[in-house]
Amino acid sequence: MSHPSQTLQFSVLIATYNRAESLCHAVQSVLSQPGDYFEVIVGDDASPDHTQDAIKPFLADSRVRYYRNEFNLGMCDNYLKIFGEARGDYIFVLTDDDWLLDGGLERIRGIIQQHPQVGYILSDLPTVDARTGKVVSLDRVFSTDRLLEPGLKTLEDLAGAAWVLSRQVIRRDLVDWQTWRKFKDNIFFPIIYSGRAMLKDASYYLADAVVMHTWFNKVFWHKFGKDDLDINFNLARDRHLAMSAILYDYSGSPEAERLIRRWELRTLKLYLNSESYGFYDLVRYYGLRAALAKVQKDFRISPGGYLAIAQFFLLLPLHRAWVNAKSLGRRHAPNRFEQLKALKNRWVSSSKTR
Repeated sequence: MSHPSQTLQFSVLIATYNRAESLCHAVQSVLSQPGDYFEVIVGDDASPDHTQDAIKPFLADSRVRYYRNEFNLGMCDNYLKIFGEARGDYIFVLTDDDWLLDGGLERIRGIIQQHPQVGYILSDLPTVDARTGKVVSLDRVFSTDRLLEPGLKTLEDLAGAAWVLSRQVIRRDLVDWQTWRKFKDNIFFPIIYSGRAMLKDASYYLADAVVMHTWFNKVFWHKFGKDDLDINFNLARDRHLAMSAILYDYSGSPEAERLIRRWELRTLKLYLNSESYGFYDLVRYYGLRAALAKVQKDFRISPGGYLAIAQFFLLLPLHRAWVNAKSLGRRHAPNRFEQLKALKNRWVSSSKTR
């Protein structure tokens, strides 16, 4: 195991596409951290906007490196490329629309100094609504800090939250390049590479925020599907298959197989119950028979999965009534609706006391 160096401890990686303004905010949030124990690597995936000009003032700082692809590689390949450029002992990923909070790197650095055996760190994730500037949710796995042993238990606890790149740190020598490349077309590659790290070395959950995540901003997911219905289906499918990708070489382990089945059932239910561009809309667009055939082809459906599908249709009237009621609440009493939503999010976050 490598040990933290006294010089370059962190490589903060920012992959970017067509977000010059928010990219500048992200880069500045890193450079505002005290110290010179980190570098910032920006990987520009052939942005058609003015990203090249916007980044130039930051290049006077020797801690910043900038790479621009000659042609658009897509998100997955762009991340593979900039991960390969990292020189620090630890990789801190920051997406180009998020920003590092004051003292964020120092918090992570303190954890590593206190627990040098840790190879992977996941933190709380507050999310701001880009339309209003208000923090609308806090995603939390544990209510207190946790030092976690490597293995399947930690994988099951943390993997579901590892889809957001900005909340995680991985020791560079734990990046499983072979597995990542094997499944590089999976949109949820962050779950895969982080999941492999959770199996190899100790993890740490930080029950505090070090980054601010952005939602309801402009996204560029055109390579993931032809329209919103197709994109959401592909996202759900890839998340569904992520655990079997992490554990692809654990085929002889009954415990691993049970974990895969639990994950696949849970992610199937998430898609079935999605309120927007989920299975309900798939059925409306393709028809029942074609929609079921599409799900059966791309998802690994267990007997429990077929039961979940049957329950979906049984409870569909209630589910749609609830969705419509929320839609009316947003339209006719938006302030009250947002207050109730904020209360619910706070309750969910505070109730996670495992």
